[in-house]
Amino acid sequence: ENKGVDEIIKFTTNNKSLRYILLCGEEVKGHLSGQTLIALKQNGIDQNKKVINSTAPYPFLTCTHHEIEHFRHQINIINKMGLKDLDKIKDIVYDIYV
Repeated sequence: ENKGVDEIIKFTTNNKSLRYILLCGEEVKGHLSGQTLIALKQNGIDQNKKVINSTAPYPFLTCTHHEIEHFRHQINIINKMGLKDLDKIKDIVYDIYV
């Protein structure tokens, strides 16, 4: 969860036009990266860069505080975790960009 979330934060920081992340499909067992992204957006990090209220086993980030706060303010997370129907996913993406 920590390496993947760090990479997402860096990607969004480098791609200023990105505004949405659609979480869908199955949560990765043992990592809980989707839940960690949601907790990061809602709660931020503590003084040790641990994502507050993440239930993941190792939710510590290496990104800078500035990158993390940029992510939290720039990105809107659409939580459709569990959704696997490609047509419904396409509809959500279409609704975002129309």
